[in-house]
Amino acid sequence: MTSVQHKDTTPEHLMESYRPIKRLNRLLSYISPKSFPHNSNEINKDWNRRSRYITELTSKHHYKDLTIPPMLNNNNIVAFRHGLKKFHRVLQHKHSLLYAQHNNEQIRKFIQQRCEDYHGNQSHMIDSFLAREKRTIVIDRVLQTVDNHQTLVTDLTEIKRLTNTHFQTCPGGIHEEKTIPDQWKQQYTPSDSIDGSIYTGLMNPPTESEWNEVIHNLPKHKAAGPSQISNEMLQNLSSNMSTCIWKYISACLQLNDIPDAWREARIYPIPKPKEWECNLTNTRPITLLETIRKALVRLLNNRLATLMVQHNILKGNQFAGVPGSSTFEPIRIINEIIEDAREKDKEIWILF
Repeated sequence: MTSVQHKDTTPEHLMESYRPIKRLNRLLSYISPKSFPHNSNEINKDWNRRSRYITELTSKHHYKDLTIPPMLNNNNIVAFRHGLKKFHRVLQHKHSLLYAQHNNEQIRKFIQQRCEDYHGNQSHMIDSFLAREKRTIVIDRVLQTVDNHQTLVTDLTEIKRLTNTHFQTCPGGIHEEKTIPDQWKQQYTPSDSIDGSIYTGLMNPPTESEWNEVIHNLPKHKAAGPSQISNEMLQNLSSNMSTCIWKYISACLQLNDIPDAWREARIYPIPKPKEWECNLTNTRPITLLETIRKALVRLLNNRLATLMVQHNILKGNQFAGVPGSSTFEPIRIINEIIEDAREKDKEIWILF
């Protein structure tokens, strides 16, 4: 099920100040000119309690302009109702002042919070701008569809199996050997213009300074993997521990292997902007890998990017993925072409 909770954030002191207003509203309705003839007996039966409450209320607010009769009748009901309405307006005015004060305090609080988020928590700031709600799901039951027939599965073992299968296959396939179609074989054939020897040092152990630079440039405030070791932890290790991890990474590259634990990941299903309805297709997975493993991949990516720039490997319309390049220029060119076609009323075809 989807859990979207809307908490009542009204402070207790505002709720407390509004309760007597609601109570007097009901009383004013009972003693209106149209209702009093029908309600007079019922009101007078309980008048001692009602009058005592009103007396305590006027005393609490230091209000002395209301005369409370010992009993309500046709001779005093108009004057009493008029006085009660004046007292009612006083309470409403006090409540409005309290409410305005609370709003001003909240505005100042959230302005300050937004300023702090701008410097330290941009994600929270964007969520606040867009009024995003945090939605969660609980996979304690799953809707299974077989031959267009739907079954609600509640067995925990079967739920785990179905969930595991779904997230292994939801990207559109599974990892296996693929046969390349003939029309694409040439695209995957090693290019004669590239000297394969340039990759000789790609898997060499890094120098300690190279590894430290990778760790220093890791992004902050990212979710950790199964071990719960975050990027910030790696960046604040002691020199001895940093050296130990550097040597461990060097050994991984020399042995051309990584620990089995690094091959595991945690997958969290994130609800899509629709109702959960116990349907796994209404979720999208986010995969959390070990941070040290991601640092190793970043090391290799940095080396590959440097090789591609130094040896001009990516040619033609390649504008992204390497240092110093950007998609800004091709997007600007395409936009200029579209604007020209629009101004001159020409037909244009763009293939992506």
